[in-house]
Amino acid sequence: MFELIFSFLGSTIESVWSLSTSTLGLAFGLLIHLHTEMPRLEGALIATGIYWFLQNREWLEKRHPLIKKALYPISLLQGLAKKALSKLWGVTTSWLKMPANFVLRLLGKASSAVKGGWDKLISLVKRTDNKLG
Repeated sequence: MFELIFSFLGSTIESVWSLSTSTLGLAFGLLIHLHTEMPRLEGALIATGIYWFLQNREWLEKRHPLIKKALYPISLLQGLAKKALSKLWGVTTSWLKMPANFVLRLLGKASSAVKGGWDKLISLVKRTDNKLG
């Protein structure tokens, strides 16, 4: 009877070990295939994972204090990235406003020149009409 129980336990442990090594072999084989054959998909999966991680950061921080401590550098990097993007946006908009303002000034000068010429033409026509009239 003990032989039967020990045989059962041994074969169960062997089956669990075999299943776990097969699962790990499959997982690492898929990761290697993904890395070598589909690098764009790998990048998309990593980006999606990082996005999910950053979106659920508050939820993860509430789970355990050690997770909060581990996520602190990421929150610092996220704050720095937000500040850098804000500065970049400010510089970009100011650089884009410069040519726009230049074009608007040129259009303003051109329209005032056209309006001045039109006013001179109308005054010339009125003077001619008064002389003839």
